[in-house]
Amino acid sequence: MNTFKEIANQTVIKLIRRLSAAIVASLVLYTLAVVFLLKDFSFSILVLIATHGLLFISILILTYQKNPYAAKSARFIFVGSCMALFTLLSLLWHQDTGLQQFLLVGMITSGFLFSRHEKNARRIAEYSYAALYLMVEAMIVFNTTHTFATLRLANGVILVVSGIIMLRLVRGKIERQAEALMLSEKRNRALLRSMLPSAPGSPNEHWPLGHTEKIDNVSVLFADLQGYTTLSETYDDADIVRILDDIYHLFDAHALRLGIEKIKTNGDEYMAAIGVPLTYLHTPEENTDQTVTMCLFAKALLRSFNSLVEKRNLGCNIRIGIATGSVTGGIIGAHKPHFDIWGKTVNRASRLEQASTPGTISVCARTRGQILDSKTDSLAFSESFVVGDNLVAHTLLMEPS
Repeated sequence: MNTFKEIANQTVIKLIRRLSAAIVASLVLYTLAVVFLLKDFSFSILVLIATHGLLFISILILTYQKNPYAAKSARFIFVGSCMALFTLLSLLWHQDTGLQQFLLVGMITSGFLFSRHEKNARRIAEYSYAALYLMVEAMIVFNTTHTFATLRLANGVILVVSGIIMLRLVRGKIERQAEALMLSEKRNRALLRSMLPSAPGSPNEHWPLGHTEKIDNVSVLFADLQGYTTLSETYDDADIVRILDDIYHLFDAHALRLGIEKIKTNGDEYMAAIGVPLTYLHTPEENTDQTVTMCLFAKALLRSFNSLVEKRNLGCNIRIGIATGSVTGGIIGAHKPHFDIWGKTVNRASRLEQASTPGTISVCARTRGQILDSKTDSLAFSESFVVGDNLVAHTLLMEPS
């Protein structure tokens, strides 16, 4: 439903179109009457009428913004016809009416008709208005005394130069503020995308607060750091946080590369999923089955973690569990909202992680079944074993046998 503001804008635009079209039609009829019926006209009068016509034609075109080329051409016609109109009116009176001051107004305002990407067009308009203003001033004072003419022209030059300088300063400040606002808005959108999934078919909109829905065929991963207590005894809190940050940076890089959605971190536990609505716009490098991708992600995590631990001699390990099935995803609560998932599949992944031997990856039977169905040669599993309450699991081998 259109808002009141949109309806009001459309009404004003329609009114401007009708008035402009009526004025153009009236000018055409008046010109025809003067030329063919009255036969009382002069070249300057016809030029003045034509200038008025161009002015209102450009206004009429400016109300149609669908064609960028037409809108740009209309702006040039509008600025040019305003220049010609003010110049002709100032000269036709053969006296100092002050109409030439509108050329200064045009110099100040014409630049705002062009976008900040059209700097050349904006400067041409400003300098043309300034030149025409000085020309009209010179013609007005042409027959006056030398002292008066010199003083008036000097004042005109001062007005033009100071006006252009002020324009540069004001516009520069406005553009810097606009760039800062655009950068801030871009960061805010990126932050929002990192927390809330985009609505299907509407990338610029997000899931509303309180929205949940069932999502089928989701693979969930839990990775938990083993030896955290030992690290806490060896390092202070700040160092522990830096170590976790380095580990999660490695994990996030693999997630972005493979199209995995990081759900959250909880202390030394990392949770991710694939098959859920993504909250970022990166294009995954891999284009394989989602379950295969999750297993490749788990292997990449384990390799990166082992390399980091060996490099820094941290003396800790990691356990990883993966489960596949349906989940409920959504955004609940009103404070610090973020996308999360719940359900039996999430619980199974957590149980598999807790039951894994440090340094290994445990997967549920469904995950293994989908891998076997995909006929991926790079992934192999151990014999089955039972976790807790009849949960069948397999260990994902780092190197296929």
